[in-house]
Parts: sequence; structure tokens; C-alpha cells
Amino acid sequence: MGGNEQDPAMCYVYEQELKSYPLLTHTGSTDGYRAMLTLYPNRKLGIFTAMTGDDPSYIFRSNLHNYVSDLYLNEEPWLNVSTICTFPEPWHEKKPSTKRTPIDKNIQPIRANDSYVGVYNNKAYGDIKIHISKDNQLMATYGYANFLLFAKTTSDVFYAEGTGLLKNVKDFTIFRFVEKSNSSSLMNTLEIPSFESQDPPVFTRRKAVAIHISRANRMANCIVRAHLTLFVLVVAVIM
Repeated sequence: MGGNEQDPAMCYVYEQELKSYPLLTHTGSTDGYRAMLTLYPNRKLGIFTAMTGDDPSYIFRSNLHNYVSDLYLNEEPWLNVSTICTFPEPWHEKKPSTKRTPIDKNIQPIRANDSYVGVYNNKAYGDIKIHISKDNQLMATYGYANFLLFAKTTSDVFYAEGTGLLKNVKDFTIFRFVEKSNSSSLMNTLEIPSFESQDPPVFTRRKAVAIHISRANRMANCIVRAHLTLFVLVVAVIM
């Protein structure tokens, strides 16, 4: 589907047929969310679904749309209470599910957690904060996303397991820290190939001095605003 000056939006759609009915479909997927749109131009029928969680091979979205399509097109649904539980059998052989290898959470980092703590910045990706939780667990915070960091067998490489809003939704396999050549064991950069495998973004640690100055500036601004507020109140009382 194309666009023009009045309607510049563009997207890819798949032209198909379901029981001789021409249809257009478009799907969308991002971390934790899935969507699907089906249009039957000749029947003036449209179906849209949005869901959270995973949907491997579009199995949930496509089957739901096929079932709803049959109902609204007055066709006999090929999915029923029995086949919905065995799908894709009896039509196709069911592929064995691949289970993710469990994380070994007992591997200890090669250095103290404090060595990794800091705010790392990438001009395109922004800031990512590495910190330690109350129970001494190394963590990463990126926007609203929080991850538990577990050391891998490779030096200074961690597995990032989603927690909070991202628990069981999104994990990252590689958080790679690089030590500064002349530093006192502090990490200098953080590389995350899981964000972009072909051109992994590199986050550089912000200097602690700059962070302290920034905090001092914020405190100074707060003090100035407080004094101005007090001055305005005094003037108002006098007048």
C-alpha cells in the first residue's frame, strides 16, 4: 500500500485468498507486543488484533483471524474445540518446541560488582545505568526497562534477564564490558551486540566528576528557585 502527499503512510501487505475471498494482511511485532490486520475489500470486512507476549510463527494471530473470518463470511470454521488444541495437526506435523537453555546464575563475575557500576552513554541510544540492587544483584536500567545481569563464562560478559515489566518478555544475551587500559579496574565501555548485531552500539562511561557537577548544578538551581519563591512571598506580604 502506497501513499501520496495527502496520505504519505506506506506499508507492506500480503495479497492472499481464503476460500476464494481476496484478502490483504499486514502484521507487526516488537518487544512484548504483536498485531495483525486482515482486510476483505470485496466484503468490506476488516479484522484487527493486538496482543502482548510472544506469538511464534504467527500461530495465534493467524488462526484467530482465520476463525473470525469464517464466522463473518458465513463459512464453516475449520478450527474447533478439538483442532485448536492440536494445531497444526492433523493437517501438518507439529514441530518440536525449542526450549531456551537455562541461565547459570551461579557464575561469579571476575571482578567486584562496583567495577561495572556507572552511567554509560551512546549518542544514538542514550544512557544505560548499571547499578547494584539491595540484594547485591548487578542490574541494568535502560529507560523503563530493568534487567538482572548474570555473568557468563567469558570475562566481563553478562546475560541480561528482563525483570519487572520485562519479566518473561525480553532478555538480551550479551552485555560486554571493556576495561580501560590504564584504569583502576573500572570498566570504560559497554558494548551490546544484542541491540544491533551487525553494528553493535558502544556505550561510554560518563565521568563521575561530570555526574557530580550535574547533581551540584541541579541542587544549586533548586536552591535558587527556593530563594526566588521566598522573595516573591515576602514581596507579596509587604504589598
